Amino acid sequence: LEPTFGIMIYQEQIMNVAQKMGGYTLGGADLLRRAMGKKKHEVMEAEKPKFIEGAQAQGVDEKTAISVFEKMQMFASYGFNKSHSAAYSVVAYHTMYFKANYPAEYMAAVMSHNMSDIKKIASFIEECHRLGIEVDPPNINTARGKFVAKDGRVQYGMSAIKGVGSSAIKQIVEERESKGLFKSIFDFAARIDSRVCNRRTLESLIAAGAFDELNDNRAELMMGVEDILQYGARKQEEERLSQVNMFGGDAGGAMSQEPKLKPVPKWSSIERLNNERELIGFYLSGHPLTKYEEDIKLFGSQNLSDECMNRLQHESTIRFIAIITSKRQTTDKKGRPIAFLQVEDLHSSMELAVFSKQFDQFSALLEVDNVVFISGKFVKRERGDSVIVNNIERVENLREKHQDNLNLKLQIDTATIDNEVLDRMETLLTTNRGSTMVKMLVHSKEANGPIRMNMRNFVVDPNPELMKGLREVLGEESVELVKGS
Repeated sequence: LEPTFGIMIYQEQIMNVAQKMGGYTLGGADLLRRAMGKKKHEVMEAEKPKFIEGAQAQGVDEKTAISVFEKMQMFASYGFNKSHSAAYSVVAYHTMYFKANYPAEYMAAVMSHNMSDIKKIASFIEECHRLGIEVDPPNINTARGKFVAKDGRVQYGMSAIKGVGSSAIKQIVEERESKGLFKSIFDFAARIDSRVCNRRTLESLIAAGAFDELNDNRAELMMGVEDILQYGARKQEEERLSQVNMFGGDAGGAMSQEPKLKPVPKWSSIERLNNERELIGFYLSGHPLTKYEEDIKLFGSQNLSDECMNRLQHESTIRFIAIITSKRQTTDKKGRPIAFLQVEDLHSSMELAVFSKQFDQFSALLEVDNVVFISGKFVKRERGDSVIVNNIERVENLREKHQDNLNLKLQIDTATIDNEVLDRMETLLTTNRGSTMVKMLVHSKEANGPIRMNMRNFVVDPNPELMKGLREVLGEESVELVKGS
């Protein structure tokens, strides 16, 4: 075990220990390795006395033999053979290199590979945002089936839109390449066979923003879907008749003109996002929780990503901010109301169970589209993990409730700041009184290092309006809300 510092990592090491310490033959050691690797508990239990007896015959005491066997069990469950480990090391190196040097191309390839898993796509898009890579909505005039990287950005692949089939994508790309870009959504409907691009397909493309370049009023397009499809069908029939009449007869009647869509107000930001989620499977052009990122960092203990959930122990406490995306209300065995919620944060989604006591207490908050702060008990189950809710609060109430435990940190540089900026900062701090301490970090050429000051004259309410105002005055990086120390 010297090459791995006394730790059993490779399956060959498990076999060597079994041979040299337990007195196993090579074939017997391989059978033990396989049983451990596949977690065949009954086989392992049967082998344990054999290993201990063999080890004692080699002069090893029983306690040490038991300890080594248990370590073998633990390591064998995840150990690889050496050649497998070497191959994975090369793959890991290549992956790391591509992600570090070609991040947009790498993320486009990863998302294309996981096209059928909407939950994973949503997670990868969040990773793109973390890396500073913009993910553009699909564009009917440039998008392809797969995700494509260009100029450091990633364009969404049409194959990852719910309701858009491969035959529709194939025809869209071929039509675009052979006869030019689509000039309007009516032009699109006239040129694409309605048998492969039906109502559901068109609605999904609209909700995903595929026609934004041609008309960015998605509400107007969605309201006009019936007219758009009817126009497309008429144009295709006229095209068919004109081809027939090339060989005799009159074309009969004037060609259809593109109708005017009925003016409709644009969707609000939340309406646009909700329609994306309903027709695509997740929020694409933004996320309702983005504006709460500061609160998420301050008050959440975990996020809902698989990585975080896998680290949690059964029945451990969890606190997080999420948006309610669906609700199913029913009754328990005693006839009391309970609810099962599906919630989503910036990383993933989770089911919540709200039992009768909590339902009675928080029923007013249990509505779809509400953004809430949840604390509860994490439960691991074979049919899927969930959270049993203990408490639910409005996110908007969190800062006010926890003002005493927060600090507002500000930074200024005497070389660049002027009296006007200082006056505006003072006005903002004075007009937002509360109980959060303000701490200042002053950078000055005259000082050897930054000067830290407690601004005892200002105790504030760190509401979103104050934070926005201070960031406009001092700059985004110069204003930070943190937990008190």
